[in-house]
Amino acid sequence: MLRSRPAARFPSEALSESSSSTSPERAADDDTDFFMAQANDSQSSVGVTTIREGNTDRQDAVIPPIGRLPPEILIAIFSKLNSTADMLNCMLVCQSWAANCVGILWHRPSCNKWDNLRSVVTSVGKGDGLFPYSELVKRLNLSALTEKVSDGTVVPFTQCKRIERLTLTNCSKLTDKGVSDLVEGNRHLQALDVSELRSLTDHTLFTVAKNCPRLQGLNITGCVKVTDDSLVAVSENCRQIKRLKLNGVIQVTDKSVLSFSDNCPSILEIDLHDCKLITNTSVTSLLSSLRNLRELRLAHCTEINDSAFLSLPEHLVFDSLRILDLTACENVKDDAVERIVNSAPRLRNLVLAKCRFVTDRTVQAICKLGKNLHYVHLGHCSNITDAAVIQLVKSCNRIRYIDLACCNRLTDASVQQLATLPKLRRIGLVKCQAITDRSILALARPKISPHPLGVSSLERVHLSYCVNLTMDGIHALLNHCPRLTHLSLTGVQAFLREELTAFCREAPPEFTQQQREVFCVFSGEGVSRLRDFLNRSVAPFHEDGEATMYDDDEELDEEEGQVTGLMNATAINDEEDDELGDDCRYVPSRRGVRTVNARPRIEQQRRPSVESPTGSTRERSRYSICTNDFETTSPSLFETDIEALDPQLVAALDTDPMDDVSRAIDIIRFPINQEQPVSNLHDDPLLQLYYRNFHPSHPFLPPFEFVTSALARDFPPFLLSVMRAIGAHYGQDTSLVARLRQSATLSRSSHDSPIDRGFQVQYFLLTSIIEHAHGHSEHSHHALAEAITLALELGMNDPSFSHNNSLGFSVLEESWRRTYWELYVVNGFIAATRNLDTFTLHEVDCSLALPCDENEYQIASAISPQPTLEELQKSTILLDERQLSSYAYRIRAVHILGLVLSLHSERKINTEMELETINAYITGLYFEIPQPRRELYGADGKVDEMIFQTLVILHMSTVYLHHPLGNIRLASPQRRISCSQIQQPQHTQINLCGLPQPVPDIHSRKVMDAVDSVLNMVTLSRSIKQTTPFFMCAIVISIIVQITSGLASGNDPKLKERSLAKIRLGLGALKVLGELWPLAKLSKEELANLCQAAAI
Repeated sequence: MLRSRPAARFPSEALSESSSSTSPERAADDDTDFFMAQANDSQSSVGVTTIREGNTDRQDAVIPPIGRLPPEILIAIFSKLNSTADMLNCMLVCQSWAANCVGILWHRPSCNKWDNLRSVVTSVGKGDGLFPYSELVKRLNLSALTEKVSDGTVVPFTQCKRIERLTLTNCSKLTDKGVSDLVEGNRHLQALDVSELRSLTDHTLFTVAKNCPRLQGLNITGCVKVTDDSLVAVSENCRQIKRLKLNGVIQVTDKSVLSFSDNCPSILEIDLHDCKLITNTSVTSLLSSLRNLRELRLAHCTEINDSAFLSLPEHLVFDSLRILDLTACENVKDDAVERIVNSAPRLRNLVLAKCRFVTDRTVQAICKLGKNLHYVHLGHCSNITDAAVIQLVKSCNRIRYIDLACCNRLTDASVQQLATLPKLRRIGLVKCQAITDRSILALARPKISPHPLGVSSLERVHLSYCVNLTMDGIHALLNHCPRLTHLSLTGVQAFLREELTAFCREAPPEFTQQQREVFCVFSGEGVSRLRDFLNRSVAPFHEDGEATMYDDDEELDEEEGQVTGLMNATAINDEEDDELGDDCRYVPSRRGVRTVNARPRIEQQRRPSVESPTGSTRERSRYSICTNDFETTSPSLFETDIEALDPQLVAALDTDPMDDVSRAIDIIRFPINQEQPVSNLHDDPLLQLYYRNFHPSHPFLPPFEFVTSALARDFPPFLLSVMRAIGAHYGQDTSLVARLRQSATLSRSSHDSPIDRGFQVQYFLLTSIIEHAHGHSEHSHHALAEAITLALELGMNDPSFSHNNSLGFSVLEESWRRTYWELYVVNGFIAATRNLDTFTLHEVDCSLALPCDENEYQIASAISPQPTLEELQKSTILLDERQLSSYAYRIRAVHILGLVLSLHSERKINTEMELETINAYITGLYFEIPQPRRELYGADGKVDEMIFQTLVILHMSTVYLHHPLGNIRLASPQRRISCSQIQQPQHTQINLCGLPQPVPDIHSRKVMDAVDSVLNMVTLSRSIKQTTPFFMCAIVISIIVQITSGLASGNDPKLKERSLAKIRLGLGALKVLGELWPLAKLSKEELANLCQAAAI
């Protein structure tokens, strides 16, 4: 017979506060805040809850065996329930079960929806409820409601004084009052996450310091108003802190970090990402004092250098350190890494991405970590070679995650060795341009695997902008890696086809149309669908010969490979891809373009030192450049013209409308002083104006982001000066233009390096363009002659110059190629518009590859191979089957213009065969331009400036070719116009008002059609000021021809009216351009006088 027992067991009040009571396991929908994600060892306490006194029946009752279980066991059982409904049913069984269940239900109330929050607030505010709900809340997470949460929202929770975890991430409307009221009197608080609450100040943290002695985790990421004062108070009063996250708290200095180091010996993890005021002192102190430190994150702490680690006592060993992140700590070099590895032999995750000075010595040191190393990140470490990576794989065979993004010296040999790693799950090879299908086939090769079925462990592979990959390699990878869930192929031509991109995931909404066209990332089901599609429609790949695609093991030990971080925090970020970050740009789609026959590009970025043309090895010192991913550098050391920049001005210049820029630039007031430093080139308004308005029409200097970050410390002042002088033209302060032009001087030395002299070529080239636009023809001619002479002395027309002086960066190599080709173009422009026989470069041999596509150039990587001009001239392949850039068409047009000028100089204008040949070149090139490009507007709705200039040059070539042969020449005026002059046969002497109306002929008709097309291009929907200054010369030539047409129209009123309308259109365009370029204003006045004299 069962004995009678009380209906319920009610433990003492102490039980409800006991930290030893059983904690429930995390449910599937549990909080995922920073501290929970880190497996925080400060667990929320859940115990038996006291029922408020009321009319409860305390009669003795028969208790079944389960009712006799201790509360701790009941709580452990109930915590296994995943359903809230099941938990509620258990509460309704009896008071004992209710008392043991209610704490599990209420320790973390669900506030992920606004209705849920209202319900929770209502219950918490009840004073007569069965349970004291406000005392049961141990975890409060309002981060799902973000901007909806305000100070008023949290008022009901101020009575919850037993909260242990408070998560308010991204609740941006919360202020000091709301957060401080929640914290006030809450002495149980163990973890506080207020990341991205940018309104919080020291007041909140002073409240935390006063009320939260048990605090173990603090995350104040992005709280930019917090200073050292409050952090020191927290460190002195909250000495149990174990996890500290100060990402982006820009006012943090060594003072507060040293205080945490001295007062909080239990710290396990500290994150100082982007705390740029932190110096070596803090790092040395943290490592010396915190013997249990497991994670130290110092990404973008740019003041840190080798001394932070070399000054550590020799005897110190950091056995607990598992994760060290030194991303973009550029001054950390080989010596520091060697010291780190020797002192922290159990490192598991080492991030050295963008530490641009590390070499193979660093990788050799990392090899000592052996089996402990699981994650390694060496992205953008461009000095590392294949040999080091091969050794790394042999020494550290437990690597799971490895990223080699932008390690441009690596070849197939590295990836083939990496493919042997038995536990490799994720590999990043973004922008490793030298790898081919051999690498991909190696990754697909069966290998010894921990998987019971022996299948590949690869889950995520990042191959964006690996331009040499084909369908065969990727098909094999898909079939031999069944666990693959992510494959990025953005910019890989073979996959930019509609039938394949149909399986891609959607591009981020902020992407432009061009970015969307090349976006190619397969994830989840998309990978499986792509595999199935290829298996149905493409035959499996087999290599030629008897051997299989896996019979190349003997080659694996010859070279090396590299690693960089696709990882955010401790692993490759599953939510975003490397190619989506940092203000990346994408190459335009070339779907359907064949690439098999493309000329192999010159191998890039593979030299430990740079050979000058004279054979001497030059040190990588002054012009050593950082990464191809552009991070803003610390304050630059360059010289400048600008004394100070107004923050409001910089903000105004971030907008696109030209009027806003002009108004903003007009408020600049400063003396010309080239010795005055500017803190950040990226914020220089004159450079912004240069790149926004002038650079697209003459795009040979490196892209803006590359100049303002990678080259910020070393970009020559004389080149900056002329760029600023050009940028000032697009403002409204004319005196500023004059002063900057006067200050843009160049000092030359016999000791200048080839790179210095290359920049001098760029200086003279820009000077020539601007002097021409100001009407200073002699100065322009002199600057151009200097540029040509220096370029030929350097051998810029040979690939070796751009190759040897690129410092291993494809964008700089491309810039040198473009510099020569821009010199070629400008030489042709000036020779034609000035009626000179001085197109010097037209007769110079050149073996340079043509420029790449503009969008490829702007992303400063993934430069696809281009043919040479000579190859195109000899090729019978239609150009639309080649990957020609718009810039390349422009060069071809200038080459044709050179042929026309040669006919004039050699007096071959009456040679009919020569005439027909050139005429065929002009018409042929026009039709070779892909039809969408001939429409001039790109996918982004903007005018393609390079194609615009190409068409202008072709039309002008037609004028120069046919005008001397047409009857229209008989009425041509002999008065000289400053901007341009039409070629005339030497024997022709015609008065202004000419002769009777000449008989129309085919040559005159071609001339008229060409100038009509030029004047029609004035009407394109964009600011005419943003095209090349040479366009005004084409307009002048067109107006002269229209004046001639008016003279020749005789008594035909319609023809005369038509000519007059075209003349007015051209003069209107020159009026607008005259606001920018003095030569346009002068030419307009001369043409107006000419019209008046001709009675037009």
